[in-house]
Amino acid sequence: MKNKKAHISMKIIILVIICLCALGIVTNSHLHKNYREAFDKEDSYVEDGMSQMEISKDKKYSYRINEGENTVEIIGYLKKNVDSLDIPEKIDGLKVTSLGEASFAYHEELKCIKVPKTVTSMKMAVFGSSVNLEKVYFAGDVKNIDDWAFGDFAGTIVIEKNKCTKLYKYAVDNKISME
Repeated sequence: MKNKKAHISMKIIILVIICLCALGIVTNSHLHKNYREAFDKEDSYVEDGMSQMEISKDKKYSYRINEGENTVEIIGYLKKNVDSLDIPEKIDGLKVTSLGEASFAYHEELKCIKVPKTVTSMKMAVFGSSVNLEKVYFAGDVKNIDDWAFGDFAGTIVIEKNKCTKLYKYAVDNKISME
C-alpha cells in the first residue's frame, strides 16, 4: 500500500512539473509574439524615438537622447561620492528634460538634489531607496509625473506653489512633505 501511494505521488509531481513547463513555454511564446521589440537580435531594447544608452563626457550620468527633440533623459547617476547634487540643465550640450525610471535610486549617500527647470518629466521610482535623501528642490514645474515617481521617498520636496501646479498637486495627492 505504501508503495502504491508513493507511485501516485510521483505521478502527481511529474504532472505538475509538465504543467509548469508548458505554462512557461506558452508565456514565453506570448511575450515574444506581442513584444518583439524587447527581443531583438542584439538583446537590447530601446524605446521608440530614443537612442542607445550614452555616458556623459564627465562620466557622471548615463542617458538616452530623445531623437525627435534632441533632448536628454537621464537614466542613471554613476557617482557615489557626493551628498548634494545639482542636476545639470544640459548634458553634453543637450537639454535635460526627463529623469528616467530609477535614475537616482539606491544612492544612500545623497541628501539633497536640485532639479533644474528644464526637467518636465519624471518616471517611476526616480529616487527609490535613496533612504538618506532629505530634500529635493525643483526650479520649475514637472508636467508629466509617473505613478510612484517618488516611490518610497520619505524626504521633503521644495517647490514654489504658484509656479509648480502639477508638482504641487502630485505632492498633495501622494502625501509628500513640502516646503
